[in-house]
Amino acid sequence: MTKFPTVLRGLLAVCATFLPMALWATQGSDEQKEYVDLGLSVKWATTNVGATSVTDGGTHFSWGDQVSITNRPYCYCYNSELDSLGHLPPWVDTATALWGEGWRMPTAEELAELANDENCRWEWDSKEKGFWVISLKKGFEGRRIFLPAAGLRDYSNAHYNFNKYGYLWSGERYDSYRAKLLIFGYDNQQTLKFNAENSRLNGANVRPVRKEKR
Repeated sequence: MTKFPTVLRGLLAVCATFLPMALWATQGSDEQKEYVDLGLSVKWATTNVGATSVTDGGTHFSWGDQVSITNRPYCYCYNSELDSLGHLPPWVDTATALWGEGWRMPTAEELAELANDENCRWEWDSKEKGFWVISLKKGFEGRRIFLPAAGLRDYSNAHYNFNKYGYLWSGERYDSYRAKLLIFGYDNQQTLKFNAENSRLNGANVRPVRKEKR
């Protein structure tokens, strides 16, 4: 076994800690919650809510909830007040409620912007089972975030399409029973991305965004 001098071991440890961070070029942080400016209309968090790393899928939430679908006896997602607003107010916006002021769930338009091939290149990572989303915007080229294909959970806690598809809630309602979300996946060597709607009861992931002046 190769032995390294104490100083060299220290340098190697530092590199091992900080080198992976360069891969997604984090541009800022807010109390340990990091985000990336991809040159789009909002800045994107580097992790999903509840995730322990950039490649971890995090927690699956019913729309407008702040507790994991696996531990929730009741869902606030069907509510006449939410139907009248058309979007989640801050006190039930999962990102705002759990991460604090300045963070929120993306709109359907912001999710579509992220999925637009003119804005970002999506590269499937077969080891980590998710996509590196890499900016193509001038001045922001190469900056990236990782979106895990963490699947969808239903209210019986059945887990669908794990390591194949990812589901990210927007903060916008579709109708009295469904909300808007982005679905993405890798199937038959094809990258699939599309805006859709799903039952508010089902558990999808939440990727927070921030909107600040550059």
